Amino acid sequence: MTQAVYSNSAPDSAEITSADLVAGIDGLTYRRLDFWCRQGYLRPNEKDPGSGKARTWTTDEAEVVRRMTTLVSAGMKPAAAGQLARLGAGEIDLGGGVLVRLS
Repeated sequence: MTQAVYSNSAPDSAEITSADLVAGIDGLTYRRLDFWCRQGYLRPNEKDPGSGKARTWTTDEAEVVRRMTTLVSAGMKPAAAGQLARLGAGEIDLGGGVLVRLS
């Protein structure tokens, strides 16, 4: 089960570190997080933090990371998971009888 170490009620400007994300989301690793950033699926506060500098995240983007991790863990490809994760919580009809429910 995915558990978050951050609060959805925090202001959008609150910063969350990558370490907080990895610690709070089952199935997420630094390597996976870095790869998804380099592919453009995720939007950390810093565009290119450089080696040794931690990325930070808004609470809204941290939710995108959580949803994307859940979708990828369920078997979805990262590119599609990133797009769906940005749509937010709710039901998404993919057609062909496929309905995805995100919370």
